[in-house]
Amino acid sequence: RIGRSAMSLYRHIDGKEDLTELMYDTALGELDLDAIPPGNWRGRLAQLCAELRTLYLKHPWLSRLGQRPALGPNSLRQLEFAFGIVDGLGLEIDGMLDVASTALQFTQGFVQGELSRAEAQTRTGMDDAAWREYLTPYIQQLLEQNPGGYFQRIILDAEDFPDPDAVFERRLGMVLDGIAVRIGQAG
Repeated sequence: RIGRSAMSLYRHIDGKEDLTELMYDTALGELDLDAIPPGNWRGRLAQLCAELRTLYLKHPWLSRLGQRPALGPNSLRQLEFAFGIVDGLGLEIDGMLDVASTALQFTQGFVQGELSRAEAQTRTGMDDAAWREYLTPYIQQLLEQNPGGYFQRIILDAEDFPDPDAVFERRLGMVLDGIAVRIGQAG
């Protein structure tokens, strides 16, 4: 789009790793941290995770990056913001790191699962309903081989097509519940 070859970028940066770090940091700049109002740590951390999930879904490549600490201005801005949320909970710096990282890494992993399912749909040309129809004979065989097992309960009783937003909120709530118990905070 800028009218230059990809290789010409390497006159300005040292290598692909630097380029991906710059891309990662630039995308993190889209987080509107000012939109997260003051409040309790749990609500603010949940909102930060929701904003990050939205960003990861907007830029599917983004959730696969950031495995090493990035030190760009937007990465540092997010780090400072996340630590500001958990400051005041009476935790040492390692405890603050545990709380913030646990919630943020849950979000990253959840989105990677969402993106993997979307990639499978693209690759196979089958949405969830078509995939289930395709698997029905095999699933019936498994149910006959293991009647009354947990797998049967999942197939027969679990919600067929749960809303991913609701699932994310529910599971993030479980993570935050566990954190609250661990650090002795009601929320």
